[in-house]
Amino acid sequence: MSTEDSFVQVFASLGLNDTFGPGPGVARLPTSSANGAPLAARKQVQLHHPSAASAIKANKDVTLWLQQNRPDVLAQMAQQGNHANMGMLPANVAPPIPGVPVNFVAPQAPMVRHYGGLAKKLKHWNLQMTQQMIDANEQLFSADQELRSANQQVSDLKYQLVAQNGLQRRQNQKSSTAFSASVAYVKSPSHDLSAKRFAVRSNEPTLVAPSPTRSISASSSGPPATRTTPYLPSTPNQHAGKRHHRTATPEQREIRSIMQAPVYTLGMDPQTDRGLLSDFFEAIKNWASDYTVHLCTLSAEQLHNLAVHSAIASGLGPPSKLMMLVTEKDMLIAMVTAVVSRYIFARTIDEHGLYLSGHANAQITEQLAYEWTQLLPSEHEKKDELLQRQRAIYTAIKAQSDHKSWRTTCAQIFTDSLLSSLDGLLTRTLPPHVLKYRAHVIQELFVKGYRIGFRLRMAAVRWDFHWPLHGATFGGSTMVNESRMLYGDVMRTMREVIANEEEHVVRFSISPTIRKKDWGVGGGGAAQVVHSGLVLLTRRGWL
Repeated sequence: MSTEDSFVQVFASLGLNDTFGPGPGVARLPTSSANGAPLAARKQVQLHHPSAASAIKANKDVTLWLQQNRPDVLAQMAQQGNHANMGMLPANVAPPIPGVPVNFVAPQAPMVRHYGGLAKKLKHWNLQMTQQMIDANEQLFSADQELRSANQQVSDLKYQLVAQNGLQRRQNQKSSTAFSASVAYVKSPSHDLSAKRFAVRSNEPTLVAPSPTRSISASSSGPPATRTTPYLPSTPNQHAGKRHHRTATPEQREIRSIMQAPVYTLGMDPQTDRGLLSDFFEAIKNWASDYTVHLCTLSAEQLHNLAVHSAIASGLGPPSKLMMLVTEKDMLIAMVTAVVSRYIFARTIDEHGLYLSGHANAQITEQLAYEWTQLLPSEHEKKDELLQRQRAIYTAIKAQSDHKSWRTTCAQIFTDSLLSSLDGLLTRTLPPHVLKYRAHVIQELFVKGYRIGFRLRMAAVRWDFHWPLHGATFGGSTMVNESRMLYGDVMRTMREVIANEEEHVVRFSISPTIRKKDWGVGGGGAAQVVHSGLVLLTRRGWL
């Protein structure tokens, strides 16, 4: 680039295009430094910004020429802060050039900036970011559409389930109405069992059953009420006068197998509490094992419906987790056992069993239960007095003349309700006489449960029941593991569970943990575990 071209650039940056020019009598621009300044001196000028190095020679020539020909322009250039635009940066010259005045201030050199390449890069980057945002928005839109579709499918399934439940409920109500219309009960003249006491589930029949007709109060008098006549149970070889089977002790079972005849219990001690409760829950397990449907006989749709069955899903967990659980070996039998155990226990042995059974004197027993909750732990004497009252009340209830007929009728009603709720979980391809026997066994278990419940409360001791909860840590002192094949075989499972109890948690329980405590002897003794809860286990973190 020539010196004149450099001048044009400098003056153009200063906005002095109109004043630039040699004018009359003004010499042309020099092509070299004035006063013969040597090349070495010119190289001593250094600017702070490296982009001004290319214009250093032209700046020196311009400065000398302006000093000689146009001092007014030089003065304008020397003013502090005279920047034509942001493309000019201040620069100092050191040391001074020989032949140049000491007070000379070098003009600001234009800084060359390469904006073209930067703008191109910014544009390319902007296009990339825009494309990425478009792609992200498309992915977000697709995910939103999939979520909407999934929610719609869930809603459709919910509506279908509600419709099926409504249809099933209407069918059950129709069958219950037809059944109740075909059965005539002789009601007691002074008491009527409330039908709503039996309607503990939406699909249970609301049948009216007879109840005890005598009050516990000692002031009651007069002839006993009319004896209630229940309808005949549909069991093989059973007539109105046949008694229910009484609880058999191990000694009785042994003698019966040898003698092949009934065994009289006169002079025999009653079965212990531990053995009595163990046999009761073992009988429920055996019944479930005999009559639970086999998975190999079900289609894929029927197998899927097991996980959403109301009897299982209502108490054993959500269907999403039960789907894989029901397919495990013997797991469905354990689930049916748990459902039957809770149903029978709640109405026969539990503290509120008489209330759920609709007994006429249930309010008295409920008052006893409430008074117990109001006693302090240190009030041992009051607790013993309350237990003595409880023993007297339950003894009087059992001594009523119509107690057995009430018990039999309740057992029959609850049997029908329980079997109805288990529809779909029990084997269907059974001959009629086997179906009748299946119902008879359940009825016997209800009667046995009532016997156990009265026996427990006809002793002046406190009974506490606790069902191990889902997710609770296994405790060998109060629980018994029913998951025998958790580690592949029985012996290894037993060793692993005993050695690492805290690493195993409860899936669900088949029976409660039952404790017994006598408050009559100072009340200082610890409660005795008379029945350990039967539980299904899994490893911690596998729920």
